[in-house]
Amino acid sequence: MPKLVPKRRVEEKTVKTHEGATVRKCGDFEQLKRSVLSCMLWEEEFYEDGKTITSRIADLIKKCDGQSVADLTVAARTKYKLRHTPLFMARESARNEKQRQFVADTLAKIVNRPDELSAFLALYWDVKAKTDRNGKTTGEVTMKKQPIAASVKKGLARAFVKFDEYDRENGVRTIKEVVLYEGSAVLWGANDMTPTLDVKALTKPQQQKNVYDRLERLKSAIRNGSFTDETFSLLEIEFCQLQKAVSEIEGTKKADEATKPPVDANLLKALEQFNNTLKNF
Repeated sequence: MPKLVPKRRVEEKTVKTHEGATVRKCGDFEQLKRSVLSCMLWEEEFYEDGKTITSRIADLIKKCDGQSVADLTVAARTKYKLRHTPLFMARESARNEKQRQFVADTLAKIVNRPDELSAFLALYWDVKAKTDRNGKTTGEVTMKKQPIAASVKKGLARAFVKFDEYDRENGVRTIKEVVLYEGSAVLWGANDMTPTLDVKALTKPQQQKNVYDRLERLKSAIRNGSFTDETFSLLEIEFCQLQKAVSEIEGTKKADEATKPPVDANLLKALEQFNNTLKNF
């Protein structure tokens, strides 16, 4: 009678998360894909700083197949709309002799703006701004200038012609991309030194509605959140601005008292309740 040979138990490699949980370790390309698509280059995340993430991306690129890295680089730019990370990936691929053959096609696909040509060269030559003893920029830069690889030259040359849409016969240049800037007032500034100073060009009913809306947001924030000392300072600034807005609606700061509108008792009562709520925290 044949004997049954028990199967050997395969021990999977496991790693620890930042919070200590044990998980299965995924492959190099899966790690690279996760790192690339979950970050903005050099920006800090909750568990890691930007330099650590960037270094990991560079290390993983060396371990992965060149074609796979090239496909991921193009997808990061065209599908996921990342800008600097694909340029950094192309730069790291250019360092690797086995992956360099894919760089020309990759650059031609991911460079879609004129400023990305210079941005890539800044990464290629490691251009950095000089700073003084206080950490302020001096207006000068340092760079590790080196010869540009042939594959990089070919890729940049193919990308460069995208931006020459000049019709010489008719004298017309086609604009393919326009950068538009929009400004808006943010009542809750991220910097506590940038409070809202005033609201102009609003009718009295509009000003009153604005105050009501801001008051409701404050109530909701207090009801649903816990705050640090810094946040309480912001709440105090917002409350002072609301008091000022109410006083202007009442007309107490107008020179002509005859034009003073009637006092909104409900609004004053709501502000008093809000003031008492702050005192109780």
